[in-house]
Amino acid sequence: MLMVALEVGVFIVFGRYLVNRLVLWPLERVVATAMPVADGDLGRRAPDAETRDFATLAERLNRMTDHLLDAQGQLVRSEKLASIGRLAAGIAHEVGNPLGAIGTYVEVLRRRGADPEVVTGVTRELERLDRIVRGAARLRATPGGGAWRRSMPPPWRRAPTGCSRRRVP
Repeated sequence: MLMVALEVGVFIVFGRYLVNRLVLWPLERVVATAMPVADGDLGRRAPDAETRDFATLAERLNRMTDHLLDAQGQLVRSEKLASIGRLAAGIAHEVGNPLGAIGTYVEVLRRRGADPEVVTGVTRELERLDRIVRGAARLRATPGGGAWRRSMPPPWRRAPTGCSRRRVP
């Protein structure tokens, strides 16, 4: 009877050691890595484990962390590109206003009898600048809004809303 009790005691001690070494300690290491990852520390890596199951778990946790790092990098790049697009659209808007005014002055000069060759040259360059400005404005375009329509005439060829064109003497 004493021998059986001794064997049961050895079995319990050895079994507890195996459970600790093969299950609980690897699980603690994975949890110790997962907690900082959940808190945003994506640089943490799960350590290798002695058993196949925990090695697979650690590998998948590390792969998930890598995917999160990639997604975070893509988000940062998208935000930077969106900022550049907003900046370009703002600059395009600010440049487009003076272009419209210059176009109006060119139209006034043409109607007052300015040299047609000069008026044609300035108009051609204004149209080229307008294409550049429209291209910059389209950088901010999002589905459903923001971009200028291609069919819209340049600002110096259309009357402002609520105004009609009238002949300049």
